[in-house]
Amino acid sequence: MAAAIAAGGGSSTVAAAVRTAEIAFYRTVIASAVANGQQSAQFGQALRDLGTGGA
Repeated sequence: MAAAIAAGGGSSTVAAAVRTAEIAFYRTVIASAVANGQQSAQFGQALRDLGTGGA
């Protein structure tokens, strides 16, 4: 994200970088929850909200 800002990216470029980072974050959280036997449904919903279809 900082790289997008430093490169002089416009708001759509920065927004895309934020969305990409959020998707990576939620996928990591889901993997951690599954590995630790915890619920992960709410994080799948966050991914659906980000337009990934929950995956």
